[in-house]
Amino acid sequence: LRVLIALGIKSVLLTNAAGGLAESFQAGDIMVITDHISFLNLAGSNPLRGPNLDAFGPRFPSITEAYHQNSFEMVTQAAQRAEVDVNCIKQGVYV
Repeated sequence: LRVLIALGIKSVLLTNAAGGLAESFQAGDIMVITDHISFLNLAGSNPLRGPNLDAFGPRFPSITEAYHQNSFEMVTQAAQRAEVDVNCIKQGVYV
């Protein structure tokens, strides 16, 4: 991400494949993340440890808006353009 920041990129869309706990989810569903829980922090390992690099922002950035509020709508619109069934798009918390 630091390279993208240096290149002037303001937002990024990341994807991965993961399992889900919600019984309503089916294999192949697309989940738009609305929030996250960091198990690393609960175990005492903070990803913000170490020296701060001021060029990349504050030491402890606010994460109150870590996820774009319109993400679900943007993903739904992209799915419609790609003729993907929008019923497979879910929202959830990433752990």
